[in-house]
Amino acid sequence: MSINLIVLSLMLLLIGLSLLLLTVWSWRGRSSRSRWWMRSWEGDSVALVVLPTATLAVLLFSVAVFAPSWLRVLVVYPPLAVGAWGTLVALVSPLWWPAHRLWGPRWYSRMSKEDVQNQERGGTISASARQLGAGSTADRRPAWLGTLVTSFWGNLLLDRANPSRRNVARGALRVFENGFRFEATGAAPQSGAGHDTALPWEEITAARVVSDRSNGSGEPVSGLLDRSFLTRLVVTTRDDAFLFEVTGWNARRVAECITQNIGGTTEA
Repeated sequence: MSINLIVLSLMLLLIGLSLLLLTVWSWRGRSSRSRWWMRSWEGDSVALVVLPTATLAVLLFSVAVFAPSWLRVLVVYPPLAVGAWGTLVALVSPLWWPAHRLWGPRWYSRMSKEDVQNQERGGTISASARQLGAGSTADRRPAWLGTLVTSFWGNLLLDRANPSRRNVARGALRVFENGFRFEATGAAPQSGAGHDTALPWEEITAARVVSDRSNGSGEPVSGLLDRSFLTRLVVTTRDDAFLFEVTGWNARRVAECITQNIGGTTEA
């Protein structure tokens, strides 16, 4: 038996056990820290798909190095099956929420769609958002906006000409009875403090979904950091334009809500 194989197997085993501990800790979700993966847009995919798939793959390969070559091929299939199933559930759940119950820790799979959106993401969306206490974004909200209609998590890109994922204000895009508002709700350093924006319907001229590499004018820009994992949305006014990032299935919904209120046609 080769010393190199033994060393490789031990290294893979240590890595696999570390990943296993991280996966179990994250899935148990007994503390705010262990639910780290619920605080970002990409976190769900990492904890529910990438971690279990990588853990199973590394642990199996740590044993497979000593197995016959024909058996090593079979080791690939369990991680692929786990990854494929997790990815399928993640893609279907936003469109058909009952699929959410088919994968993930029990406490997570029993949560409603609204609860998942609300859980530890630096702010609240839905009914509880309307009851934010003193010192919150609700206190800074102009009274003329009226009643909150709907909300979506998203980012405001601070440099519209040269947008970058590293230069965003995290918060919520909220549609009100009399206007549209971006409210910063995230944690530092990307809290977006001072970037709250309220626009009455009369000032907004258009809202359109653009590519993940577009700037505030809807024109494509180059550069790896310019590409977003989210869909971009441009909201234009008579004198300015605002560039947002929203999850793909919600970007068009935001555009449609704005367009309905300004009496236009949604642009794609």
